[in-house]
Amino acid sequence: MEGGAQKQVDVALASQGVWRAAQGDIIVLTSGDIDLLPACKIVTQNANRKLVLFTYDFGVHKELSDSATEHWIFEDYPHLERT
Repeated sequence: MEGGAQKQVDVALASQGVWRAAQGDIIVLTSGDIDLLPACKIVTQNANRKLVLFTYDFGVHKELSDSATEHWIFEDYPHLERT
């Protein structure tokens, strides 16, 4: 995917996450992409909802990790890894 299509996916994910948080849901995000930072901040700071960032222990932007309520690492849950 080139930039335009990828941005549409990011915007769709961010919009859905913000909307679901407004409905009172806990958000679980499995991306380390800094483009999702504004949506994460809206969920955790403005909507005051829980956002769990669930990623591998690499390739995650620190600011995104810091904005999450919790950051779970896939490597800490080996039973979830594909065999």
